[in-house]
Amino acid sequence: MMEDLKFKFLGLINKQ
Repeated sequence: MMEDLKFKFLGLINKQ
């Protein structure tokens, strides 16, 4: 579950 959050955060930074 926590890993999913990390992936979402990484995706947000990557979109920037």
